[in-house]
Amino acid sequence: MSVKERLKKYGQVACQISGEEPLRFLNLCRSQNIRLYGVQKKDEGYICAMSVRDFFQIRHLRHLAGVHIQVIRRRGLPFLLQKVEKRSVFVLGILLCGALLGICYGFIWDIRITGNREITNESILRYLRSVQISCGTVKKAVDPHSVAADLRNAFPSFSWVSVEKTGTILQIQVEEAKKNMAVRETTNEGSLYADKEGEIVSVITRSGVCKVEKGEYVYPGDLLISGEIAVMDDGGNVIRYAYCEADADIVLNTAYVYYDRLAYTYQKREYEKPRLAAVQLGIGDKQLKIGEKYISGEYHVNAYQFRLSEAFVLPVILTVYEALSYTENPAVYSHEEAVQLLQEHFSEYYEQLRKKVMRITANDVKIILYKDCAVAYGIVYTQEKTGSLAQTEKSVLETERNDS
Repeated sequence: MSVKERLKKYGQVACQISGEEPLRFLNLCRSQNIRLYGVQKKDEGYICAMSVRDFFQIRHLRHLAGVHIQVIRRRGLPFLLQKVEKRSVFVLGILLCGALLGICYGFIWDIRITGNREITNESILRYLRSVQISCGTVKKAVDPHSVAADLRNAFPSFSWVSVEKTGTILQIQVEEAKKNMAVRETTNEGSLYADKEGEIVSVITRSGVCKVEKGEYVYPGDLLISGEIAVMDDGGNVIRYAYCEADADIVLNTAYVYYDRLAYTYQKREYEKPRLAAVQLGIGDKQLKIGEKYISGEYHVNAYQFRLSEAFVLPVILTVYEALSYTENPAVYSHEEAVQLLQEHFSEYYEQLRKKVMRITANDVKIILYKDCAVAYGIVYTQEKTGSLAQTEKSVLETERNDS
């Protein structure tokens, strides 16, 4: 153990030596094998450091040399422990806080679900609660592979499920199969029927008998691909029918009528400064609300979940309710404002429609300004797939009809 490590472990004292014969005091310490470190001359005395053990052995030497010793600094483990002892409540609080955080880290406090469209988060969370998985569940009790397999079995429309534990968060990522695919997994036969109105652009048949051709106009419910296949003899007579699951890619030219009317006169809301109405503190399943019990009218809700990091979420949520007060005054849109609002409305509609169809081929939506209102009207032309799998209407053979 080095000198520095030994002094740090057992403690050291820095002293200022002054008086009648400080040099004699240094010689007496040397003769008694008392080690002094960092001896420096200062004014009419000296500054040095010594171990705590040696400090208690220099009392009689101090009297012999007639010097005064002033402690100017204390270092080392003994003095640190002495400080800790004076602040025992504070140190105990830190230890308890660390232990509590360590315990909290062993539980799931947040469940995040992404990728779902048809199946809602509440449906998935309800199923997880039925298998004893929720906020507050011990992490060791959650097997990601088993949870992913259970979700695929519980929701057949999920084509892919990934479950991962990250800190105190259970992350669930899913992908949903298309509706037609979900039906095909549960049936061995069926026909494709139109679920939209439009002109057929292309037909690629994989199985079944095609009943339509390019350029034909179809309506919802029309038979597109039949799952019924006639089996004939050498004479061209139908001897029986075979059934399969119809499958094809059918693209239609479709059209969507768009209409949006905006009156020039309206009631403009002028909001006042938000007023703090209530504060709610949630710890686990326990809730404590301070303020108004029932808040009427409009209000903002801001929820803050405590966390130590992005992956270490704590089961503490602070919710702040702010009541909104406003007054309504009559106002009038200018022509420029009306046109801008209608364009914004159409842009939102256009983006939603673009995600729904294969492609948008054209649109002739125009904005017309009238005396008391502005109107956006026109048709958006698209191309999209059609074909909904349903039960095949089975034909009856002529011989079976005659027998009956």
